Amino acid sequence: MTGMGRITGALLATASTATLTLSSMAMAPMAEAAPHQVKYVISSDRDFLSQTLVLQNEPPNKAAYDSESSKYLVRNSTRIAPDAPFVVETSLNDPTQWAYVSASAAAKAVTGAPVFHCEVYVDGTLATQADGETAVTCSLRKW
Repeated sequence: MTGMGRITGALLATASTATLTLSSMAMAPMAEAAPHQVKYVISSDRDFLSQTLVLQNEPPNKAAYDSESSKYLVRNSTRIAPDAPFVVETSLNDPTQWAYVSASAAAKAVTGAPVFHCEVYVDGTLATQADGETAVTCSLRKW
């Protein structure tokens, strides 16, 4: 084999190895992303019995959620006060699709309705917040 033939053969062998390595890397399964830590916070300007609704368990898809939302949403009667916010933490794989919390006044007080404030944190970063009189909803989902 001539010097040129040896160089060409070596280059072809190197190119084949590189192609095989890149192909193997492309087919390697991707590691699943770790779940996101989601924290829901609801506060109020006054002490009030409230109805809260929180998505704590992530459904596999919207069809499952639509058919049995009670498996994924947790409803509570909760006393919320300026010095005692309602706080729930959970893990969700896709918080942009599923993060949801709401609160409403269980009854309107003679002194007026409470003003609620809600926040949703994803991995420690504030993702959304809202205010509402008598009711409030914080959600990252678009549907």
